[in-house]
Amino acid sequence: MRVTGEGFAPNTMVKVWIFSEPTEAAEVLSDDEGRVDAVVEMPAELALGQHTVQLNGVTPRGDVRSINVGVMLVPSTVTDGADTPEVSSAEIGANDGSGIGTALTALAAVAALIGLAVAALAVARRPRRRTPQT
Repeated sequence: MRVTGEGFAPNTMVKVWIFSEPTEAAEVLSDDEGRVDAVVEMPAELALGQHTVQLNGVTPRGDVRSINVGVMLVPSTVTDGADTPEVSSAEIGANDGSGIGTALTALAAVAALIGLAVAALAVARRPRRRTPQT
C-alpha cells in the first residue's frame, strides 16, 4: 500500500502502524522537506475489511505528529497464480496535513452529502408545532 504524508521533521524516521490488532508495518525516512512517500507491504495475516493506518513521527518543532486514515482491505482482481488473491488496499495520503488523501476525500464528500440528505429528511418529517388559536 502506498502511504504519503507531510509535516514531519526532515530526515527522521516515521513509523507506519495498522490497527485492528496494533502492528508496526514499516519505518520510513522522511525527505529533506519532511514528506513521506513509500510503498508499505501489509502483513500477510491481516484480515480483509476495515482498518486504520497510522503514521507516527515528530514535527520540525519536536511535537508528536500522528496521521490516521481509515482503509478497506479488499481482494485484488489480479492474482499471483495461486488460489488466493493478493490483498490490495486504498492508497492513502496526507499531503494536505489533514490525514485524508485525495482518493478518500471524495468518499468523505459523498458520506457528508448522504448525512445532509438524511438530516434534511428528518427535519422535513418532524411534526410541526401547532399554535394555539385565540
